[in-house]
Order: sequence, then C-alpha cells, then structure tokens
Amino acid sequence: MTTRREQILSTWAAALAGMPQVSGRIWRSRVEPLQRHESPGIALEWIDDNPDVRTSLPFLDWTLQARAVVIVRDTQPDVIADPIVAELHRRTMASTALRDMTIDLMPGRTTCELLQADSPAGLITVPFVFNYRTSEADLEA
Repeated sequence: MTTRREQILSTWAAALAGMPQVSGRIWRSRVEPLQRHESPGIALEWIDDNPDVRTSLPFLDWTLQARAVVIVRDTQPDVIADPIVAELHRRTMASTALRDMTIDLMPGRTTCELLQADSPAGLITVPFVFNYRTSEADLEA
C-alpha cells in the first residue's frame, strides 16, 4: 500500500491522463531534461505536506501543496499554454476521485516563467492545495 499523499498524486495524474493537448505526456516528479519533442507536457510535483493536530481524536489533518508545471515550446508559450492550463484546472477541480480522497481542494497562485532555450519555452506553474486526513498511526489509512 502507499501513503495517502501518493494515492492523491496518483489519482491526480490519472484525472489528467486523457488530456489531448499533451498527448499523454504527464510525468510525476520528472528530473531529466525535457527533449524538444516532449512538449507540451505536464510535470506533477508535491512541494510540502504538513500535518495539523487539532483534536484529541486519533487523526491527522494534512495540507498537501502540489503543483502542475505546464511545459510548452513556442514563440508565445503563455498563449499556447492557456488552453492546457484551463483544461488542467477543470479536470482537477471536477475529479470526483480526488474529491473523494480529500476534505478540500483549492487552486493556488499561477505563475509564468518564459525561457530562452534552443527554442523559446515557457513554464506555467499551477499549484493546488489538497487537505486530507489520515489515521494518526498509519499514513496509508
């Protein structure tokens, strides 16, 4: 079995899997350089995962901050990324599987980084906050 965090991230990747704009190029925690033919694509990464103990009940309430980084190459990368970001947001917020695993799901502040590479590129970072609960003694439950 895997931790609840990993279950949420895997479910998120599955919710995005059918996006035609990226043709299945969705990666978890990608660390290798991207080849030109691999864009557009989406890299899913978790940033931090913080427990909050507010009750005497045997539970932990967690705040998981994760991000989807939309990677595009074009002379206007932000314009090319826009429909991908819109679909990413729609699929994330509409996923009943994600909603069933979390207490709450909220989008964060989107940022854009334009890069000069062998061809112009852009990284659009779309963060989300996933609130969820686990057993105090078991991160898988």
